[in-house]
Amino acid sequence: MKLKNIFKEETMKFKANTMIRNVELEKETVRGCPFCGSRDIELCNTHTAAYWMECQKCGAQVNGTSYADFDDEESHLKAARTALTNWNHRA
Repeated sequence: MKLKNIFKEETMKFKANTMIRNVELEKETVRGCPFCGSRDIELCNTHTAAYWMECQKCGAQVNGTSYADFDDEESHLKAARTALTNWNHRA
């Protein structure tokens, strides 16, 4: 299942409803796509604690750490945060 969050500002409230968990990352900073500069970024996941960030303009993706073997709120939150952290990291 894909969950769409469009970022129009640097600081935003990030909320993704999965089939199992509700993940909230408040006042997180997200950077635009490093390839095309788009701000149309989605937090995506399956029904497990595995999340990735995806640019809706060019399709660039960055995975977070998967905690797919665990099905608790902390695992979903950690997975979503690592996806966002990895997306924001620039070499």
